[in-house]
Amino acid sequence: MTEELEYVNRIKLGLKVSGAKILERRTRGLALIRRQLIAMLVRDTAYRGDSSLAFRWRGLGKLSNSRTLTDAAFDLVMHGGANEIKGRFPDLWVLCYPADAEVKDKVETELANMCDQFGKQ
Repeated sequence: MTEELEYVNRIKLGLKVSGAKILERRTRGLALIRRQLIAMLVRDTAYRGDSSLAFRWRGLGKLSNSRTLTDAAFDLVMHGGANEIKGRFPDLWVLCYPADAEVKDKVETELANMCDQFGKQ
C-alpha cells in the first residue's frame, strides 16, 4: 500500500510516473469505481440486480491508452430503459482512487449522488 500511496502522491504533485503505471492505475480505477457504484446500488437502493441496467464509461476514446495525467473527465453512465444517470470523474480521481482518502470521498460522493438519482426514478 505504501508504494501505491507513493504513486498517488507523485501523480497529485505532477511528478513523473511511468506511462505503464498510469495506464495500470487508470484501468484499475475505472473498474473499481464502476464496481463501487454497483455495490452502492445494491446496498443503498431498491436495486437487487434483477433489473436490466447497463454501465459504460463515456469520454474515454483515445484517453484510455494515454500514458499521462490528462485534464479530461469521464462520465460513468448508467442506463435503465429510457433513463440515463451519469456521474463525472476527473482523470485525477480515476488515477488516485481508492488509495487517496480525499479522492475516495469525492468519488463516493459522486456515486452516492448517482444512487440518489436512481432511487428517485
